[in-house]
Amino acid sequence: MINRIVSLTSGKYTSFGFGLLIFCFVYQYTFDSKLSLGGDNLSYYHLGKSLANGTGYSSITGSQITPHTHFPPGYPIIISTIFFFTESIIGVKILNGAFFFGALFLGLLIFEKILGSRFLAFLLTAVLLLNRELLTYSSIMMSEIPFLFFLMLGVYMYQNLEYDKVWYRNVRLYGLLTSGVLLFYIRSFGIIFLLAVLASFAMQRRKSYLMAYALGFALLVFPWSIRNYLLSSGGGYLSQLTMVNPYNPGDGSADLSSLFERLSNNFVRYLDKEMVYTLLSFVENDYSRDVEGLNIVFSLIVLILVTLGIIRIMRNQVFFASLFISAGGILLLWPSEWFGVRFILPMTILILGFTTNGLIFLFERTVLRPQKALLTAVLLIVLIIRQIPNLSAMNESRNEGYPDAYADYFKAAQWINENTDSESIIACRKPELFYYYAQRATVRWPSSATQDELIDLFNKNGVDYLVVDFLGYSSTADIVLPLIRDKSEKFEVVKKFDKTVSFVCRYTPYMGYTGELSKGKKNGFGIYAWPNGTTYRGEWKNDQRHGRGIMTRMGSKKELHGIWRNDSLVTILNK
Repeated sequence: MINRIVSLTSGKYTSFGFGLLIFCFVYQYTFDSKLSLGGDNLSYYHLGKSLANGTGYSSITGSQITPHTHFPPGYPIIISTIFFFTESIIGVKILNGAFFFGALFLGLLIFEKILGSRFLAFLLTAVLLLNRELLTYSSIMMSEIPFLFFLMLGVYMYQNLEYDKVWYRNVRLYGLLTSGVLLFYIRSFGIIFLLAVLASFAMQRRKSYLMAYALGFALLVFPWSIRNYLLSSGGGYLSQLTMVNPYNPGDGSADLSSLFERLSNNFVRYLDKEMVYTLLSFVENDYSRDVEGLNIVFSLIVLILVTLGIIRIMRNQVFFASLFISAGGILLLWPSEWFGVRFILPMTILILGFTTNGLIFLFERTVLRPQKALLTAVLLIVLIIRQIPNLSAMNESRNEGYPDAYADYFKAAQWINENTDSESIIACRKPELFYYYAQRATVRWPSSATQDELIDLFNKNGVDYLVVDFLGYSSTADIVLPLIRDKSEKFEVVKKFDKTVSFVCRYTPYMGYTGELSKGKKNGFGIYAWPNGTTYRGEWKNDQRHGRGIMTRMGSKKELHGIWRNDSLVTILNK
């Protein structure tokens, strides 16, 4: 009955055209041209730029160009193709929008078969189009949306895979393999698709397909895996899964106790927050709040409905069950420091689709069976209406400027670009963001370090300038400002900003004291340089010149040899 109500969705081409019009309106209305303030999006951009410029898969923002091993190369390779036309981030953002539309259209085709109704699949697609999280990530340079597209492409390929041909003549098998390999190259999380395909082939006893897919996948990812393993000395992205804290490798590897604690914490957090924030995108994200039992109940109901939705399809159950189980297992093993909706986001279409199918399954087994399509449509329409305010909020957000702290941070980068030598090296807190505007090599200061460790870091990397920001990181107040205060002779403030107290310092390593220390004071032999060019080379005691020493003034070749006591010259030795 529902299929006859809306004639607009009566044909695939009509569905495509009508959907494209709606998508273009929603996308341009919510599109945010600003940089995302997370560092990862520009990491992908710079890696793509490195590939396009012929410097290989390398990190180009540091004091030296080095091979990159953290992110898989799939998304940067995609980005690099945009550089043939433009280096503007807008081009990359729009490409992500195209991937989003493609994922939605594939989802429409997939769930038209699963739900048994093109109209319900169309309503489901509308719900997904208005999802705030999906829309947000479709206009920033992150890998979640391209991953979503190739995941849906892989699912579509599998759903339409026929076994009437020998494996090496089955074109769709090659498409399935290509999708799986691209998923892995975009995000290592793509291993879930490999596991689902292999499990399905194994359960169907398709031995030739199983062996062909496993061998083809291994051959295609082997070169990258070996390259990454060798360059990272056996480490890399996947190895971080076993760390206690990937942001602090010094904490070592997780033991069974910490892994169990991680599983427990992640399970509660995903049920309480990520599942709710992703599926009910009108709920405001708040990771500081306490656990709410109602949220956990909602998420458990969703998981039950997904299970029922998989049971209802009768065909391909093993594939979809394996996909969900492997995805859930990896997310639960994820280090707790990696949290947020971005990790579960690529599963959104499948979760909402099978939740809808699970609702139909329940309606079919009650007296509501005759109204199952109508009731499901009503629930989807309610969700569509509830999400419409997201559009206005996103439209307002896109017209807002950067927060003051970031506005000054970017002004600092632009000032560096316009007023420093192109070979200058800058120490800052978010180097990927800074490099985009400054186009200068950057060095990140650590979140915790002693003053001597920071000075060593600056000297080893040849740092010329230090950017002191107020982006909210404790390291600024804890280690950077005290360093500038205690060694003020090495730091000259050359630029201040209006909106915040951010500033840029010129770093001169030879200014001030360099030499032996004891109990934190100058003791032994050392050299001290003053800004006026005067230097002292000699003996020190308790922070004072004490013993034999030599004074030299700027521009003068004459040296004064003498003996100092308690910082005062008492004897001139070369009268």
